[in-house]
Amino acid sequence: MIATALSSVVPKFLMPLTGADKLERTYRQLQRMNATQPIAERLLDHLQVTYRLGQRDVQQIPRKGPVVVVANHPFGILEGAVLATILRTVRPDVRILANSVLAAVPELRDLVIPVDPMGNCDSLRRSISGLRKAIEFVAKGGLLVVFPAGEVSHFHWREREVTDPAWNPTVTRLIQSAARRGTALSVVPVFVGGSNGALFQAAGAIHSGFRTALLARELFNKKSKSVDVRIGSVIEGAKLLAIPTADEQVEYLRWRTYLLKNREEFKPRTARPLFARKTVAPQPVATPVQPDLMVSEISKLPPAQVLATSGELTAYISFAAQTPNVLREIGRLREITFRAAGEGTGKSSDTDRFDAHYLHLFLWNERSQEIAGSYRLCGTEVGPERLYTATLFPYRHAFLHNLGPALELGRSFVRVEYQKGFAPLLLLWKGIGAYIARNPHYKTLFGPVSISSQYQSVSRELMVTFLERHASLNNWTGLVWQRNPFRGRTAMPRLPANGCNIEDLSDMVSDMEPNRAGVPVLLRQYLRLGGKLVGFNVDPEFSNALDGLILVDLTKTEPQLLERYLGKQQAAEFLQFQKGNACHIRKAS
Repeated sequence: MIATALSSVVPKFLMPLTGADKLERTYRQLQRMNATQPIAERLLDHLQVTYRLGQRDVQQIPRKGPVVVVANHPFGILEGAVLATILRTVRPDVRILANSVLAAVPELRDLVIPVDPMGNCDSLRRSISGLRKAIEFVAKGGLLVVFPAGEVSHFHWREREVTDPAWNPTVTRLIQSAARRGTALSVVPVFVGGSNGALFQAAGAIHSGFRTALLARELFNKKSKSVDVRIGSVIEGAKLLAIPTADEQVEYLRWRTYLLKNREEFKPRTARPLFARKTVAPQPVATPVQPDLMVSEISKLPPAQVLATSGELTAYISFAAQTPNVLREIGRLREITFRAAGEGTGKSSDTDRFDAHYLHLFLWNERSQEIAGSYRLCGTEVGPERLYTATLFPYRHAFLHNLGPALELGRSFVRVEYQKGFAPLLLLWKGIGAYIARNPHYKTLFGPVSISSQYQSVSRELMVTFLERHASLNNWTGLVWQRNPFRGRTAMPRLPANGCNIEDLSDMVSDMEPNRAGVPVLLRQYLRLGGKLVGFNVDPEFSNALDGLILVDLTKTEPQLLERYLGKQQAAEFLQFQKGNACHIRKAS
């Protein structure tokens, strides 16, 4: 039966080389195995093929509702059996859009929706019928697996690697058709690791038909192998269809799928600056400051230095000279928090020469008498010599002149015990908003935002590539330098032209990271406020953290967000002040 089916797609003179006879014998053996076991599982058992799949990957698959799984096509037969076995452990309603040759196998008729890739009139008619059935199946809430390449991965001279050919946009048209029926489906990218052997690749270089002839042989070459499967985050159908064209949509799906190839079981060494300092064992963290010493200092702060309150937390602002013990505790907690994120100075306390003249905004829990988080602030009027950012991104007065009156923010942290919710970070930002409302001449916020060296190289490169494309102030680059520029070293697939926003980026990074970490929360916060980057620097003094110098022009922040942090009336007064200030500057010039 299988040999007969193969003869319809493989030239007769190649049949003795195909392994069809062995495939036929194997099929008969599978028929004699446990009939209650799906034939895909029987095939894997017979070949002693296993697969490696993380629990987090299984959890990416929606348990119900219409889903299209898109996957690369490395082997030809084996990946279908592997995916069918995996997906049917999650839900029973799984079908695969596949070559009609497979539909000739009775045991596969409840699994395969057949299409015919031959390209003649009859095959086109059969393919249309198959696609119609696929749309109906998904519309009823099923999970459909599609291999958009249509043919097996093979060696491409241009890329100098074995990879899928260009994906067919038919998959996105299928999704469009389902959407027109009112079906809100999800798309899940899956990457299957591996490839067929050298003989398969060499045969395909002569003629694509020779590749097809060797598919059965390649199946048996995988005996006792283990297949890596990596499942990505769900992509909502509406998000995909918002991308302008079908070609761009399928390019985006292919990119999201092949990005998973870069996820490693163990974190590779991340990119370092050329002259990174030697890693030394961190010092023990300083002992905690006695609460009564901090209570004494905080109680003496005038009411005007209370910026905001929320529940048990109060946001204060103070000079170092007013609260030396509070600052000592802030330095200790900074180091603990940053070390937990893979950063930190390695010293017993994270303090430096800038702390003495910076303002310190901190959250105080009156009930537990402890600090929950902190920021430090400094206006640009002090000049570049007294600004911390100038140690990472050397700049001169020309940069500050372009910036105008601005407030540098940095060394922000929320204590680990308070990171379960967003409230502490929100209160810190309301504190910053209150300070801006009292000092409305500061139009711009700027400072370094860190990406920890705990992120994999591909994740850091992905974030930098995205930010350089979508959130960069290119006309400012001549005013700022980087002491240790970031140099990406991965073979990351090219970022697609359309389809990526900050939330998508966070999903992609989460797909890469063993701990599911997305884009750092603070970076996302700055970007929501309209932040733009002017450069990236790797800081060897801070565990090789990657810093981006980010600028936020508050007059361009969405009014609703500005009101959230400053208050409705204060936001209106701030914007009115800036408008009047701009008019004054224009008249003066």
